[in-house]
Amino acid sequence: MTIQFPKGLAPQFRRFISDTRGNFAILLAFSALPMILAVGLGIDYYMGLSLKARLDEAADAAAVAAVNTATNYVKTNSTTESGLQLQQDAIKAGKAQAL
Repeated sequence: MTIQFPKGLAPQFRRFISDTRGNFAILLAFSALPMILAVGLGIDYYMGLSLKARLDEAADAAAVAAVNTATNYVKTNSTTESGLQLQQDAIKAGKAQAL
C-alpha cells in the first residue's frame, strides 16, 4: 500500500523526512518528560525512606523506654508485689511510658 501525495507535496515530504537538522532538539523534547519524572520519583522515594527511618527510630525508642520502665518497676516493686499482679502492673507502667 502506497501513500499518494499531491504532486507538489511528494518532494517536500521526502526532503522533510531526510532532513536531520534539529534532531537533538526533538529528542530532547521527547526525553525531557521521562527524565523529569524519573528524578521526581527518585526524590519522592528518598523522602519516603527518610520518613520511614524516622518513624522506625521513634518506635524503637518507645519500645526501649517501655521495657526500661517495666524492668525498673519490677526491680523497685518486687518486694511488695509478686506473681501475676507484678507482671500486669509492670506492663501497665511500660505502656504508659511508651505513650
